[in-house]
Amino acid sequence: WQCCEAATETEAAAATRARTALSAMAATSSRVVGKAGVAAPAASWPASFNALRVYRFFFLTVVLSILAPSARAEAAEAEAEFHSSRDLRECVCDGEFDAAKDYFPVKAYPNYSRDWNVTYFNNYKLVYDKFAKRNIYLVQCGTPAPEGITEDDLVIDIPVQRISVDSTTMFHYTGMLGQAGLLAHYDSYAAYVTQPCLIYLAENGDISDKSTAADDINPVDVKFVSYAGNPDATYGDNQVVVSASHEPSVLGRTEWVEFFSLFFNREYAATQIADAISARYTCTEKLIVEENANATKPTIIRGSVSTYNADPEVACASYDAFLNHTNGNVLVCPHSECILFESANLDLITKDLESSSMTTRELGELINTADIFILQGDQAGSYILEECKPFFQQFLNNLKPVKANNAYDVYKTVATSGTDYFGGFSAEPDVALLDVISLAYDIDHERRWFRRFDEDTVYVSSENCTDIDAPLFAEFREEACDSSSPVTEIGGIGTVKASDLCPETGDDDDDDANSASQASTSIALVVAAAFVAARNN
Repeated sequence: WQCCEAATETEAAAATRARTALSAMAATSSRVVGKAGVAAPAASWPASFNALRVYRFFFLTVVLSILAPSARAEAAEAEAEFHSSRDLRECVCDGEFDAAKDYFPVKAYPNYSRDWNVTYFNNYKLVYDKFAKRNIYLVQCGTPAPEGITEDDLVIDIPVQRISVDSTTMFHYTGMLGQAGLLAHYDSYAAYVTQPCLIYLAENGDISDKSTAADDINPVDVKFVSYAGNPDATYGDNQVVVSASHEPSVLGRTEWVEFFSLFFNREYAATQIADAISARYTCTEKLIVEENANATKPTIIRGSVSTYNADPEVACASYDAFLNHTNGNVLVCPHSECILFESANLDLITKDLESSSMTTRELGELINTADIFILQGDQAGSYILEECKPFFQQFLNNLKPVKANNAYDVYKTVATSGTDYFGGFSAEPDVALLDVISLAYDIDHERRWFRRFDEDTVYVSSENCTDIDAPLFAEFREEACDSSSPVTEIGGIGTVKASDLCPETGDDDDDDANSASQASTSIALVVAAAFVAARNN
């Protein structure tokens, strides 16, 4: 089972169109008459060279057929360049504000996410923060704020220049958009960071965290804060609530990359990312379900063990004490990962349980009924008290999936203390789905987050950073599933230099956007003029 290459238009397709056009000309060739009034000979098919007008038309058709694919490619590149231009990336220059101009030509709306929405106006975006219970006005820098704003509303000039976040998943959303370099403060601990260039910035003091600085040591335009489940919580003047982890939909979590794009004017890139991930996820789900429609679903369980807050004299007194203590936890539904396992054609055995909490003994009994076990933690027992670790290892070794080599943890890709599972797994569900499928089915995929108990861990560090300003990825690292998910390169993630702000001279962005079509038109006119000159001679 392998995903297929996306169908794309090639030069061969352009040649096919040219041959089709020439065949159509052939149908009329018998009616072409030369200068001397003699019908065109059959041997001159597909055109009569006795008539110069046909000669011109024939070669113009060939030339334009060759130029067409190149012109389309140049036009697409120009479009991506426009959406990385100063019109969207920087402030509107003094005296250049046009109230009739739409400053946000590409717009992003959620299809799956339930927790955010946006209304676009010519020079600002209106977002309602349902958790802070207030309006957020995102106003294009250099343009006037709208009337009617109250003291409870939040007004932010965009694109924002400095931000803080408090979860590693937010790193992926901003990194996908090429905006990770705007991170000034991480309201947690840098040891959890798994992106090499962010590790580099933290090591060099460019990013502060809880271990090195107070929240306000690096002033920021926006503080993105995670929703903690308290509907009565209050938020600061520049805090924006992010509830991606509470989305019930896998693809709803993905669309938070579009939410973040609102603050950076990166909707062009964000919509490409979200749409392509959605298409890839849906296609992969369809393939795996159809190919195994008549097979029994493998059973799976995701569980964890923690004695972090337990009394060691009680929980670690003996192996029986460890088993009888309430240390166990399992995934129950509804939850977005329940949908992920269902999409992978796997049967989550705990999906109907009323409670996720249980004793370690009860957890072990459940695990022994499953084909596959995912430990949401690591085999070394990072969440296990030192006094309990021998009992934890004994517990793991007695599990049937462990003995069958069908046990995994989530520490495949790690940095100092953090695992990328808690950051990238939610942000990239198309890859996460392949990870899950590979636990039970033989597919061509190298797992990113799940590590079989006998496999090695992949460690990342600042030494893996090659370009601090580069986006997390500029093209999708997985093959497209089929022709319904053809996008591989992500446009609109470029940027502009500060020196490009309000240039006194230079080409207008509209000229850049139209340069490709102008070039092809100019070439065509030159060729046509040459043939006209030839006829006159």
